[in-house]
Amino acid sequence: MSKSITIEEVKYTAELARLEFSDEKLEKMTKDLGDILGYFEDLAEADTSQDVKINHYDFISERKNHFREDEVVPAEEKTKEIIKDNFPEKQGELLAVKSILTKK
Repeated sequence: MSKSITIEEVKYTAELARLEFSDEKLEKMTKDLGDILGYFEDLAEADTSQDVKINHYDFISERKNHFREDEVVPAEEKTKEIIKDNFPEKQGELLAVKSILTKK
């Protein structure tokens, strides 16, 4: 089942994310996103009245963290210089980024 989503909605979403796509890619993305939304509609219609309720602790033994610990790995100076040299805008020593909270 394919949910109806328009190419204009995909263009608008891409604009919010500041992404640009060719017309061919927009058409493919519109179809793919419609298929994904349709799949969620199918899931929403599934009968879950007989399903067993569980919580995330059922999957964790003794509440142990099964993920690795965070580790800070400093970037090499060469890497930092490459990033600075290729950054489009600078304000003194700072790297300037465009605001994403305002419209163009």
